[in-house]
Amino acid sequence: KERFLKQIENEEYVNLDNVNKNIKDDKNLMIKYISVWGFGFGGISKRLKNDKDVIIAAIKKLPHNITDKSINKKYLKDKDIIKILIIEKSLKNMHIDVFKILDDKYKKSKNFVIKLMKYLREDLFFCLDKKLMNDKDIISNHIKHIYKAKDFEKLLSKIDKKYLKNKKFILSILKEE
Repeated sequence: KERFLKQIENEEYVNLDNVNKNIKDDKNLMIKYISVWGFGFGGISKRLKNDKDVIIAAIKKLPHNITDKSINKKYLKDKDIIKILIIEKSLKNMHIDVFKILDDKYKKSKNFVIKLMKYLREDLFFCLDKKLMNDKDIISNHIKHIYKAKDFEKLLSKIDKKYLKNKKFILSILKEE
């Protein structure tokens, strides 16, 4: 236990596959471990994967940890956890899988989606509901953020044709680039 703690304090990577079960079930040690490394959440005990403090430490370091299948679904609606997932620091590190499990309140929020677009780029647009996918501001922001993306043709195929035919709209986006 002391050796494990020293390794964490010295920021030496420790593979949890090689660690005693008692250590994997020690809440304080696992919070320290996850706070340093972020990954490794999959290697901790099932009991700790459903401890709110451990989940919070894990998602603060790496928001994608919330997608672990063994986490109780109730935590996906927990206000403290959601607050952490939607702050700017988390948005910068957000993976599309995290967006997919967010509550519809966020997935259908135009302002939230626009804010997130600068980080998730091309993936996000294709996960939106039809109403947002056809929103002029969403389309405009998406095009701005993926102007050089490799799936530009895929994007154009999903955009409502009325916007593609609107020369002023397209030129206004391109001018901003």
